[in-house]
Amino acid sequence: MMPGRSALVKALLLLGVLLSPTLAYANPRVSPTQQSPTADTAARQEDEARLLEAGKPIERALRGGETHVYQVRMEAAQFLHTDVVHRGVNVYVAAYDPDGKLVRAVFTISGNYGLEPVSVLAEVSGNYRLEVHALEKDAPAGNYAVEIKKLGSPTEQDRARLAAEDAFLKGLQWRVLLGPKAKQEALKQFESALLNWHAVGDRYGEALTLQNMGLTHFMLGENQKALDRYNQALPLVRAVGDRSVEATTLNGIGLAYDTLGEEQKALDYYNRALLLRRAVGDRAGEGMALNNIGVVYNALGEKQKALGSYNQALPLRRAVRDRAGEAITLANIGINQALLGQNKEALDNYLRALALAREVRDPLSEGNVLSNLMDYWRSLGNPSLAIFIGKQAVNAVQQIRRSITGLEEETQRSFLKSKEGIYRDLVELLISEGRLFEAQQVLGLLKVQEYLDFTRATRAEAPSATSSIALTRTEIDFGKRYEAVTDQIAALGREWSELSSKASRTPEEERRFQDLSAKLDSANRALQGFFEDLYSAFGKSREADKEQKDLQRNASDMQSILQGLEPGTVALYTLVALERIFVLVVTPDAQVARQSTISAHELRDKVFKFWKVLRSGDEDPLPPAQELYRILIGPGSEGLGCLRRENSDVVS
Repeated sequence: MMPGRSALVKALLLLGVLLSPTLAYANPRVSPTQQSPTADTAARQEDEARLLEAGKPIERALRGGETHVYQVRMEAAQFLHTDVVHRGVNVYVAAYDPDGKLVRAVFTISGNYGLEPVSVLAEVSGNYRLEVHALEKDAPAGNYAVEIKKLGSPTEQDRARLAAEDAFLKGLQWRVLLGPKAKQEALKQFESALLNWHAVGDRYGEALTLQNMGLTHFMLGENQKALDRYNQALPLVRAVGDRSVEATTLNGIGLAYDTLGEEQKALDYYNRALLLRRAVGDRAGEGMALNNIGVVYNALGEKQKALGSYNQALPLRRAVRDRAGEAITLANIGINQALLGQNKEALDNYLRALALAREVRDPLSEGNVLSNLMDYWRSLGNPSLAIFIGKQAVNAVQQIRRSITGLEEETQRSFLKSKEGIYRDLVELLISEGRLFEAQQVLGLLKVQEYLDFTRATRAEAPSATSSIALTRTEIDFGKRYEAVTDQIAALGREWSELSSKASRTPEEERRFQDLSAKLDSANRALQGFFEDLYSAFGKSREADKEQKDLQRNASDMQSILQGLEPGTVALYTLVALERIFVLVVTPDAQVARQSTISAHELRDKVFKFWKVLRSGDEDPLPPAQELYRILIGPGSEGLGCLRRENSDVVS
């Protein structure tokens, strides 16, 4: 594997984090931050609530972590439509009935700049409560305006608006779920919302829905359909004059072109989005646009321009206290510096990104950064250290897999598919170092469903797909140190970030802030020292080789399984790398690895050719089938040697 190729892929994957899923809740479903208040809290908030009246909009500043409460008197069967327009602060809006029951909660994809439409049809008379929440606890202050657009008897148009909002919010709920079925259901809801927005004549609602349909198609890999929807949204959003939503639409178009490999078009649209972000003063959006521009420059081979864009994005993300976004940009800077041969600087930025990922408790971001570090150490000729880091990366992904075991299997498979490159990179490393038992275990984490299909066993009888990877004794010791050092940085960083976000600090808080700053510097130096120790330990010793027998007992689950199957059954694990294919052969008593030289592109062409022959029925399928057998099964057959038995069944 070429280090540059791997790094570029990671950069493009990191770009996907920039379009975080949007949460939306309709009717009783409530997020943890939207729990219905207690009776005492509700009474206190009602006393503090400001009266909201038709024809009297209210404009206010809102800081991170703040909530503003409003009261609206409604009679049974009355219709209320309220708009919350926010500038410089990301908000969600919740509406409660007189009994404190949540009747609507809205959080759209508009980010720090946009509009949250909230409509309610009163079931009972009384004082309804509207709450405007700042989404991020540590966000700088922004402004918003809340205004009643209608309060009165509902018309057919009002009912259509309610239906549009309901469908739109349900679409957002479905879209955050993993798996194509959920995305398809989201598109159905968005289609329903689109029809109702059109009936109402609400062009903003149409534009926002089309934009979200574009994102959903993009998440399904349907890039041309995504472009079509974004281009439909563009004239509508320009007509209503919302430059922030226009910038989001332009960013979506750029992302679709980027994925289609049309980098120059992507760059054009990202730059258009950047100009609009700057025009409205959206520093968070500006940082995102610059990061995306850096990714495209990297793909075009213009490394210095990429680095320039990332370095412009970094202070913007810090200014808006976007710790997760800062981690992404630091990792992208590290990727770029590694490609430029600036290894020390690359490592420094990887470690900063890693500390931030731990601070915000994001195992997915942590796994991505660790994966980049795996490639980094491999490119510098330290495969043992690369393997240790790669195991930490896979274990971070495994942590997420354990947390989603309650979701439908299709959703779990979809998540694993999006991350399997990390597993495969580690397997390739392990095989190249002759560490076959560990390679088999990592591949096994990807193959549990195939095992179930072959043996018809229950999931309870199958090897665990969510277990952690077996570690050598040395790796266990360093793993504990890694957890301790990064946990300390995370704890200090969270408290430091809270104090840093305050506009003014008390003398006691200032002393604590300075103390935390010193401790954080010390902890970061400790992390640097930890990696220096890692390099020394894994670069100078062959500890992993000495401990293979210990791991063999832990990583040979498949051999135990094979012993319980029909005599002659063997397992074949295949790994398709960029320029070759590996086959790991496992019998009840032994393992062997073989490889053949063929590019992933060539292999895809041969598979597609075989598929076309089978579909058409016009040609003899035997020659292409034999060729695929030679490529995929042949190396394993040769590896069996004297262990091979006639009429063997194969689990692949």
